[in-house]
Amino acid sequence: MEGERVSEKLRLEFNQWALDGRGAELESRYLAFVEDTIERMDIQDRDRILEVGCGEGWAARLLARLMPEGLVVGLDVSDEMIHNARFKSAHLENLMFLHGEAKEIPWQSGFFTKVLCVESFYYFENPEQALREIFRVMAPGGSVWILNHLS
Repeated sequence: MEGERVSEKLRLEFNQWALDGRGAELESRYLAFVEDTIERMDIQDRDRILEVGCGEGWAARLLARLMPEGLVVGLDVSDEMIHNARFKSAHLENLMFLHGEAKEIPWQSGFFTKVLCVESFYYFENPEQALREIFRVMAPGGSVWILNHLS
């Protein structure tokens, strides 16, 4: 019950961010940081990448353009952010967005070759449960990239 209230509070907060246009400012703030990380991720043509806490999907779009034969899935607690991400990404066929939470990722086990989480891990109510879910959906030999920019 308590977790549901926290999740709803986060959903409403980030829905307001989306309505206020704050989702777009995150790209300009973190783009160089994320591009540097993507270079280190050793992206392959047929990777299957999950971005947890994708917001409006700017990082997911970067990834999808790098691997047209692969798949990128963005997941976010904010249905408004997901709505904006879908609208901005309609031209990319290898990219999809889901409304959901890291504590219960709506995907099959062992699927993703890489998982990316940019500036959202500290929002997770139960980080241990989120990590269990991330590792559950990650394929053997996959990698997890959790980015938090300290300023």
